[in-house]
Amino acid sequence: MPCCALVHMYVLNGTTRFRVWLHNMPNMEFRTNNTAYVNEMQTFTTLIVDKMRHENLFASQGGPIILAQYGNIMSEYGENGKQYVQWCAQLAESYKIGVPWVMCQQSDAPDPIINTCNGWYCDQFSPNSKIKPKMWTENWTGWFKNWGGPILHRTARDVAYVVARFLQYGGTFQNYYMYHGGTNFGRTSGGPYITTSYDYDAPLDEYGNKNQPKWEHLKLLHELLKSMEDVLTQGTTNHTDYGNLLTINAQTSIMVMKDNKSDNEEEPHSTLNWQWMHEPHVQLKDGQVLGLVSRKAAQLLDQKVVTNDTSDYLWYITRLPYGQNGKYSFTYEAKIKLKKGTNEISLLSGTDGLPNYGADFSNVSVGVCGPVQLVTLQNNTEVVKDITNNTWNYKVGLHGEIVKLYSPENNNGWNTNGLPTNRVFVWYKTLFKSPKGTDPVVVDLRGLKKGQAWVNGNNIGSFGVPEGECGSFKKSQCESPNALSILSKSCLGKQSCSVQVSQRMLGPTRCRVPQNQNKLAIEAVCESIAKK
Repeated sequence: MPCCALVHMYVLNGTTRFRVWLHNMPNMEFRTNNTAYVNEMQTFTTLIVDKMRHENLFASQGGPIILAQYGNIMSEYGENGKQYVQWCAQLAESYKIGVPWVMCQQSDAPDPIINTCNGWYCDQFSPNSKIKPKMWTENWTGWFKNWGGPILHRTARDVAYVVARFLQYGGTFQNYYMYHGGTNFGRTSGGPYITTSYDYDAPLDEYGNKNQPKWEHLKLLHELLKSMEDVLTQGTTNHTDYGNLLTINAQTSIMVMKDNKSDNEEEPHSTLNWQWMHEPHVQLKDGQVLGLVSRKAAQLLDQKVVTNDTSDYLWYITRLPYGQNGKYSFTYEAKIKLKKGTNEISLLSGTDGLPNYGADFSNVSVGVCGPVQLVTLQNNTEVVKDITNNTWNYKVGLHGEIVKLYSPENNNGWNTNGLPTNRVFVWYKTLFKSPKGTDPVVVDLRGLKKGQAWVNGNNIGSFGVPEGECGSFKKSQCESPNALSILSKSCLGKQSCSVQVSQRMLGPTRCRVPQNQNKLAIEAVCESIAKK
């Protein structure tokens, strides 16, 4: 089967992932004309090309690779970015692999590199030179899923239509992204707050099952295109514009599983026996940090720099002297009480994927970025104590990660009684029998809210289930009581509407929300109103 080889640093499940150790190298800056970066890029690219050539995989050697792609380069770094694109093109051509090189979403790709299209619709795309073929390297069959976000569905009809239209308008190469879904196991993900599933509404889902009717619909399209191969590749085209007379109607598809008695026979009901263990949140004892301190600094550090991609979690730990008598409540997401003498403050930060796109994405700090402040009222006057530049101890990872509580061999210290619910900092453990048959197995984690899961010691990924489901979302404690009436007045009966998400527009929420972090979720049902 002819294919296209993608050459970019550390490709994982279709998504470019730069390793954190690369970011932490001195003077490193990604995707631009940076000496440290281009040296590593040349080392990596040479390694991949040599491996392909050694196995005789290029078409020029009789292999299946007909194209080589040099990733999403981008030119968002000004003149240095343009120089980097030129450098990539020269490096690629220097390998003389005997097949064309392409760059997607790179309108200024220098000759002879072919610039290609990524997107939902590419029929109107044109390459930057008449001598270059019209190519579509990523036809998005769906989209990735965000925690708490909607699940995007692209109909089989729409995908098939745009493929046919692309070829009708002179397209020569079309590739699906994705054709086979996948799963980001462990701590890998496609970006910040993207789910473990990378199913992508693909024709073949993340378990390898046929996603009907999309798979069958595209199969029939491919058979038709194959029958017209000579016309499409050797015929001439003539375009006559009659105006905008075409309307595309969306279609909702439903997947139906046929009854199968042997598959649907229920296993005898059994109750899982759960064990549990607390994750300690006390990090200081007698002035000493419990466990290994990664580093100490009189400032707040970027979490990915400290953890070096070894854990999603990082403790920020400091001590605060307090010399006045009396009890004061300081608001920091929750009320705290400071005692006379030395107070110990520990902040736990958890990441869920890192930024991986856009200009300077590698320089976006994660973790506790500050400022960290203690706020109180004295004589009706707000008093703020900034502890951002206190000496902070940094401790990487959770205790349960360090001692490998997830390992099947770790059987000591687990509690069997008083199973806690609706609590954080708890590890849960149980045993279950493998279901009969060879079908894919899905672990349903809807009873849990946020964390990571292991099966037989293997990390199957992080999870973060939103409150409620479509049709029955739970209201937030920070909801404005005026939001519904304001939105109804602004949007009902209109084809589209725009509302600023702010307390000034939607009313007070009775919660302290950081600037520019207001969020709004809307659930609506659209109906066609018949003309009388």
